[in-house]
Amino acid sequence: MPDELTARAGAIQSARRDPAAQPPVDLVPTMPGVAPSRPPDLLSQATIGFASAGDPGAASRAQSGDLDGDTDPELRPHADPAAGTRIPAMRAPLVGRAEQLHRLKQLFLDSWEKHRLSFVTLVGESGAGKTRLAREFALSVRAAIPEARVLWGASADSSGPRYEAVAGALAERFGIGHAEPAYDVRSKIGRTVNELLGDQPQAGEVTHLLAHLMGVTFPDSPIVEALRHVPGQLDVRCYIAVRRFLERHAQEGPLLLCFDGMENVRVDTVNLIHYLVHGLHEQPVLILTTARPSLFERHPHWGRGELEHQRIEVAPLLPEEAVAMFCALIRTERVPDPVLAIARQRLRGSPRALNDFARLLVETGVLQGTEGRWELDAARVQDGPLPETHDDLLRARLRALPRGERELLCQAATLGEVFWADALVALRRAAVIATEDADGPPLTRIAGEGERQVLEVARALKTLSDRGLIVESALSSIGGEREYRFAYAPIGELAYDLLRDTTPVAATLQSYHTLMARWIELRPEGQQEQRQEQVGQQLERGGDARAAAARYGQAAEAARARFDNEKSIRLYQRALRCLGSTDLGDRLRLWHELGTIYQARGDLRAAHDAFERMVRLAWTVASRPQAAIAFNQIGRVWRQRGDLELAIEYLSRGLEMSRAAGNRHGVAEGLDELAQTCTLLGDYDQALDHAAKGLELRRQLGDRLAIARSLTTISTIERERGLFAEAEACCEEALALRRPAGDLEGLVTSLIGRGALDLERGQQRQAREHWEEALADAERIGLLSLQLHLLLRLTDLSLREGRLAEARQRLEAARPLAERIGDRLALVELLRCQALVELEDGHSERAQRTAERALDRAREARLEPLVGRVHGALGAIHAATLFDASATTGSDATAEGHFQLAVEVHRRLGCQSELARMLQRLGAYRIEREEWARGRQDLQEALQLCQQLGLPDADALERTLRELPV
Repeated sequence: MPDELTARAGAIQSARRDPAAQPPVDLVPTMPGVAPSRPPDLLSQATIGFASAGDPGAASRAQSGDLDGDTDPELRPHADPAAGTRIPAMRAPLVGRAEQLHRLKQLFLDSWEKHRLSFVTLVGESGAGKTRLAREFALSVRAAIPEARVLWGASADSSGPRYEAVAGALAERFGIGHAEPAYDVRSKIGRTVNELLGDQPQAGEVTHLLAHLMGVTFPDSPIVEALRHVPGQLDVRCYIAVRRFLERHAQEGPLLLCFDGMENVRVDTVNLIHYLVHGLHEQPVLILTTARPSLFERHPHWGRGELEHQRIEVAPLLPEEAVAMFCALIRTERVPDPVLAIARQRLRGSPRALNDFARLLVETGVLQGTEGRWELDAARVQDGPLPETHDDLLRARLRALPRGERELLCQAATLGEVFWADALVALRRAAVIATEDADGPPLTRIAGEGERQVLEVARALKTLSDRGLIVESALSSIGGEREYRFAYAPIGELAYDLLRDTTPVAATLQSYHTLMARWIELRPEGQQEQRQEQVGQQLERGGDARAAAARYGQAAEAARARFDNEKSIRLYQRALRCLGSTDLGDRLRLWHELGTIYQARGDLRAAHDAFERMVRLAWTVASRPQAAIAFNQIGRVWRQRGDLELAIEYLSRGLEMSRAAGNRHGVAEGLDELAQTCTLLGDYDQALDHAAKGLELRRQLGDRLAIARSLTTISTIERERGLFAEAEACCEEALALRRPAGDLEGLVTSLIGRGALDLERGQQRQAREHWEEALADAERIGLLSLQLHLLLRLTDLSLREGRLAEARQRLEAARPLAERIGDRLALVELLRCQALVELEDGHSERAQRTAERALDRAREARLEPLVGRVHGALGAIHAATLFDASATTGSDATAEGHFQLAVEVHRRLGCQSELARMLQRLGAYRIEREEWARGRQDLQEALQLCQQLGLPDADALERTLRELPV
């Protein structure tokens, strides 16, 4: 009887051949409690990424192996040298997963039938059987639907290559084998893309970008090199290339993308998968991921978006299911009660642990294989204590290894979860140098040795792979090297513990790490970000802390250059931990870098702490220039937090120190920071004076990006004063300086100013375009503070355009950022916008209370321009309420009173455009109350300002004034 997938797949195919035919209503039979496994011959023949070693897809099978420890339930047939016999295969059926398998099949068929993407995550603890379930599902898809394409990729650990899981899936599609030369890999990519895309103009670009994403960039690629200089764009174009490639596949038949080990991935892989989910939403695609629950702690936004995300729990096996699986593995008639008790109770229903227990029984001779079956030696069960935990099982398996294989496995653990065959050869050969010439043995000795050590390592790795302790990677992260990883992390950790316990001299273990650091750094990829981090780890364990700090610092700078703030913070922190109390200069530099990143992310408390440490270190080394930098940065932090008095105090002190030290760059920076702070206070004359002096200094120094910063500051001041032509000229000059330099943060700042200028001129569509572009860039590079201000600007714009639903959405996105950052200016603006949304929702009393809270905060922080804007909001709220008619005219509690206060504030500050807007509102309110003379006077002044500034409201005001009664 055909299973559900085969039956319904046939129905879908029939319906496509005959559109009038409809599939039966119910083709999904009830699932039995234990799903039968596929016969071994079907498993070996199904070409879905688990092919035999001779196939091009063998690498993919290895990659999808024991990532979760639950992925390779089969003990493959292999020779046991000690017994001189051939151990039969050991394989269990898929137990206790019928319901989950049934649901996956339904989702895939729905996706295929309706041409709608499905996004699924299998969630379970380590060893629960997530990957086995995904593999069985993939096999069933391939067997039932020949035209389906199944691609598999996995993430080994968090320190692996970027996009490792996606690159692994692509490697399978391109038929890339183990340790293939980069030239051959690029050729296969190009050939496959050309076959799929044909003569489409994007074929060349897709080829180059996919090769780059997979770590085999074409030398001097004109496409990649052109994008490298525009931060963030290279990743975006790679995303588009992956989507185009997969979209073309999906047009030929249903597509199943399996990504394993998502708890290990970094934010860039999360972004790419989310992009594919949205970019392929109208294609017959199922994206199936597996993860531990920690994924949702590390990436809280996983699966969130417009498309529904399906979360399927993979719980531990029930006690009887665990026994059933274990008995199916060992296939013997009589199992002693102590052994069954371990399977039933001690291993917590973990399929991985049950497999390891069965393997341990084989490797210790308790379970002995004969032709086609197993026999359990009950007497040997009593010889020693049985393991209590999974870790006990693994330790016992390591102790049971032959000495040579155990030593090699422990040495591999010095590299971490991923290691390379040649690195182990280097460790073997290092013993020769320790006793002979420092430059290596004589050539005659080398010739005599031949490839003996290489072959010994290869044989040992093959045996360890057969035992399920290690897995060969599909796509090596180091070109030309055979790469392996531990089947799951605890094996490597326990192997390293064993190495540490059995190495009598600590210096020997440190020498292993030092040698591995040199080995990695001597590879062509040795200076890359990922490798520098790994070198740092090896040097740190090797006892060379200062060299380790330097490598961590280099890796952090590379991560920061591509705006991976999370990783750069982690690496800078590791570098600081490596440095001692004598490395004061390096500590100063690292705290500065770390504080700057914290500030960009909006973590102002951490930024303040970092810059305070700079002050302390600068005092210790008596460095005025460094102290000035620290004071400037602390001043910026206080400005962001809305305490402008403290900001001016720190910035003034920093400026004083820069002048005393003769540091012209520092003086220019201090002047510009003071100008920005004075702008927030509404002191535009003082702000312009500081900014102009800073710009003059920077032009003398020739620092183009610093000049752009001063121009942006002046543009903001001139815009606030209503001098739009001058503001636009400064803004355009700043943009022209920033674009060629790839200053993405500066471009975001300039686009904010450009959009604000558009809005003042009534060009709302252009303002939206500029701000949405800036928001996308700010989100991509992790500038939380700028994201917050852009969300608030877009909220205000949505309210002006009457897009209430969008305003609510923007406001909700801004709220957690404002609370996290603690930016008082942003909090005031958020409350003002919230009050206006509440007013539109008909909650006038709540709106009034919210606006009054905003007014209190603005006054407390002395944010005068915002005080004026909040008075304007309160005027609008009171004007819309019934109780306002009975209030005393001119009182602070009335619409007229608030509008008058707003006018006074903006008139005093010289905010001409805001003054025109408030006069217009005040005049309109007075005319509604039939105060014709005063209303006309307000509107005439507003018209005069609009005409002077070139504001779009001038024509409407002229018409209104003509229509007023004399």
